[in-house]
Amino acid sequence: MFFEEQDQSMLQKEYPFSIAAQKATCGILAYHNDNYEEGIVNMQEALRLFRVLSDQWWITNSMNVISALELDHDIRQSELYADSAFILAHAFKVNDLISSSYDSKSKVAAKKRDFEGALSYYQKSIEAQRKHEEKGTQLEESKFKLQREKELLLTETRQREATLKSRNLYLKSITLVLVFLSILVIFLYSLYKAQKKSKSLLAKKNELIEEQKRQLTRADQEKSQFLANVSHELKTPLTLIKGPVSSVLAKQPLDKEGQ
Repeated sequence: MFFEEQDQSMLQKEYPFSIAAQKATCGILAYHNDNYEEGIVNMQEALRLFRVLSDQWWITNSMNVISALELDHDIRQSELYADSAFILAHAFKVNDLISSSYDSKSKVAAKKRDFEGALSYYQKSIEAQRKHEEKGTQLEESKFKLQREKELLLTETRQREATLKSRNLYLKSITLVLVFLSILVIFLYSLYKAQKKSKSLLAKKNELIEEQKRQLTRADQEKSQFLANVSHELKTPLTLIKGPVSSVLAKQPLDKEGQ
């Protein structure tokens, strides 16, 4: 029951004229079937919706139907609705509404046993109906078409709004994706720069190690060359000294103390 009421409320917001016309149709059918309760409920709801829509033609018709429904139940209410419909019909200046309002007032007068007034109202109703038939229903048809175009325009406007919302949501999603990709690119670029810097530092360290290695190799070579040169320089004088010493020792051997 709750969900049915929610659906009905949503339909009234989306298609107010269609719901009001449906209620009025049900009320009129109930009137012709002598179903007072159903008729009065539907017509009161239709009248409320038509007032929201400010549709004077349907408001007047709804009042005439309610007046007919109340005729055998509450004559004061019936007369009140008939008078209100009469005022609106003359203000709206539509002959079929004027004819209907005169007919309602004629029935109320007859119910109150004012037969002279009832006859007068009935004759005026016939006259207004004759004028209406002569003039045709062009105005009513134009008004119905205008109302239909209004509803179609409203539906189209809502569809455009829904499309615009969907497009805005799509654009927001695209924007978020682009922001995420931008952050990801910045992060990857920073990571690449850090790795490049680390590789550069490592290359410099390797180059320094290689330079130190070359320096150590060079120093080792220079040390070996130096030792070779010193050994050579020492061997030459020692050889020169060894010859004469050996000759002397050969001619005059050393005693035990000299040895």
